[in-house]
Amino acid sequence: MRFRMAILIGMFLAIAGLANAAEETPLLAHSPTVSRTQIVFTYGGYLWSVPRDGGDARQLTTGGHEGLPVFSPDGEWIAFTAQYDGNADVFVIAAEGGEPRRLTWHPAPDVAVGWTPDGKRVLFFSPREAYADFDRLYTVPVEGGPADVLPMWRGEDAWFSPDGTRLAYVPNLKWQTSWKRYRGGQTTPIYIVRLSDLALDIVPRVNSNDAQPVWFGDTIYFLSDRSGPVTLFAYDTKAKTVKQAVENKGLDFKSLSGGPDALVYEQFGGIYLFDPASGKSKKVEVRIAGDLPATRPHFEKVGDKIQAAAISPAGARAVFEARGEILTVPGEKGDIRNLTRTTAAAERDPAWSPDGKSIAYFSDESGEYALHISDQAGSGAVKKINLGNPPSFFYGPLWSPDSKKIAYADKRLNLWYVDIDKGTSIKSSREIAGHFDYYGAQIEISPGYDFTSVSLYGLKKHFDKIFSLFWEILTGPSFPENEFDLQKDIFIQNLRVNNEKNSFVASKIIRRNIFGADHPYGSSIEESDISSVTINDISNYFNLHFSPFEIYLMGNFDEAQIQSITKRLSSFRRQNLEEPFFSLVKGSRIEKVVKSGSVQSSVRLGKQIINRNHPDYFSLLLLNHILGGYFGSRLMKNIREEKGLTYGIYSSLNPFKKDCMFSIGADVGNEKTDLALSEIKRELQKLADYLISDEELVTAKNHFLGSLQLEVANPFASMDKIKSLRLNQLGSDYYKSLFESINRSDSNSLLVIAEKYFSANDLIEVSVG
Repeated sequence: MRFRMAILIGMFLAIAGLANAAEETPLLAHSPTVSRTQIVFTYGGYLWSVPRDGGDARQLTTGGHEGLPVFSPDGEWIAFTAQYDGNADVFVIAAEGGEPRRLTWHPAPDVAVGWTPDGKRVLFFSPREAYADFDRLYTVPVEGGPADVLPMWRGEDAWFSPDGTRLAYVPNLKWQTSWKRYRGGQTTPIYIVRLSDLALDIVPRVNSNDAQPVWFGDTIYFLSDRSGPVTLFAYDTKAKTVKQAVENKGLDFKSLSGGPDALVYEQFGGIYLFDPASGKSKKVEVRIAGDLPATRPHFEKVGDKIQAAAISPAGARAVFEARGEILTVPGEKGDIRNLTRTTAAAERDPAWSPDGKSIAYFSDESGEYALHISDQAGSGAVKKINLGNPPSFFYGPLWSPDSKKIAYADKRLNLWYVDIDKGTSIKSSREIAGHFDYYGAQIEISPGYDFTSVSLYGLKKHFDKIFSLFWEILTGPSFPENEFDLQKDIFIQNLRVNNEKNSFVASKIIRRNIFGADHPYGSSIEESDISSVTINDISNYFNLHFSPFEIYLMGNFDEAQIQSITKRLSSFRRQNLEEPFFSLVKGSRIEKVVKSGSVQSSVRLGKQIINRNHPDYFSLLLLNHILGGYFGSRLMKNIREEKGLTYGIYSSLNPFKKDCMFSIGADVGNEKTDLALSEIKRELQKLADYLISDEELVTAKNHFLGSLQLEVANPFASMDKIKSLRLNQLGSDYYKSLFESINRSDSNSLLVIAEKYFSANDLIEVSVG
């Protein structure tokens, strides 16, 4: 059964890409603005100031509702948006701190975005005059007074040119600001308008999301997702060309602002300064130590913060998710129970088990969401189930009626279920296929008589997303009963169809009669084999035989990436299994299978022959090529072209690790079977009786060597050759020796080989039809 099981499952790896990323713990500062000496940013709802070189930050405001600061051109003032009185309005504060001054009083929200170049007015946008979902741009005096609307009918982020005659701005609002790589109708261009006559230019783009323009000299810097993650781009207003200013292979840049000699942007809660002169960025190290009331332990009313709820099977209690905690509440009498008490973690989506004993929910206590299962009374240890890689957000846990499994979905629209006793998440074959299809990846499973390989092909940029699931499949496969039964049915149906094909049956019989029915190279999978296989058989066979033997990498790998893969493999103990011995028990010398109603017969002739380690093997390869290895071979010319007995005929050497088989095959009309067999034997005898002409030999050599080179036309094909050499222990000089042997072969040496190995009297014959 061992060699039959290997047809169904396997493990060798050939991988086409890798991507790794690591991030530091973020500060979660945002919306930085820069002057010649300072950086001001928002943190925890307050404005903070830090020197441009970094260090300890100083708190500027205490209201707890401030954000979006922007320095005045001279660095003396900071405009910002705050909600001190329940409405978003524009305020200014001295750069060194002090009492904020309110500049706008309209009941609509007003959001500060910049200054006029002379520093006398603050630029902001507001929907105060809008009749639909858009904003307009305004300026308001820094000393206070009525706001003036700019002439454009709509506008969002904006920045004045240094001379104040033009304005770079984003014209339209995008509702889904966090929709990454959005390419719908709300994508945001950047317009450049001359305020005197409203003459308009547009920063060149192809439906990208461009935002937060900053006019610096003759260049407009802006954020864009046109090349992938949002990063910094620069538009030369004179040359009218766009170039990428900062390469970004990480998370999106979230905000951009400018000062007299530098730009500042935020990425993943970190603050970075960009020097336009050198084109270099540096991270600003910021330390914050402040009195933050929200971070102090305190009581919080959560009755109005309920996010999810479920009811116990008996209806006596209900369970709620509120402010990241999981609580159960009695219907009438009793106490409220906080099952989690983890103020530093977020628990979500509680679900009560049908047997009433347990409550399941998702928790990010470990740093990534996992499935936790708690006793409904809050006693005992919490069972924690890792939901695998890549990390995700998960939703809607649903118990099975027997309380043994939980189904759930993830943000990628995959449907999973987890076996609670085993503590592992399980993905259906359809979901697995969908995951790989989504990322353009492909898995190839190649079972063989001696080895089985599993290969993963994918793009390097998606490798972290595809390799994690691939690794889970290889290291902890599940065999769901419904899918297992379905695959058995499919396999049996395909086998029944194939067994109706004469060529399939003839190939089975010729191998059986050469090696014996119980030999791995002679046996065939039959319907009874598949019907009798159980999930336990497959699982036990996998655990016993399928640990990684060798791994092959093809792609642009660096040393760190190779070490990352090697680290995963290091957890495996190589299994040195004893290879069983099989003796040859040959079958009938001649076997005919008559199938009523068949108009054609499949004929096979074959024998056991020398394998790849024998010194005569290379010459035998060339001789086989001349006999029936290509379209210009002798069998094709005689049996197909001259006699018209078949559409195609071949001869081949089929090497295994421990043996080799020579075979000839063709499909012919029933009435022509004897003639075809006779002509095949005649061609074999001619090779043993007559020298091959120089012209035929040169043609065959050129075709053979050319075909061999085509077999390594791409890197993956080359890797297959390397893998075959290593697994079959053929030596690194195998193909070099093959080329040399073919080139020095002559008619006399091939005549000796034909006499030695191509006797028709040694061949086993099979015909089915």
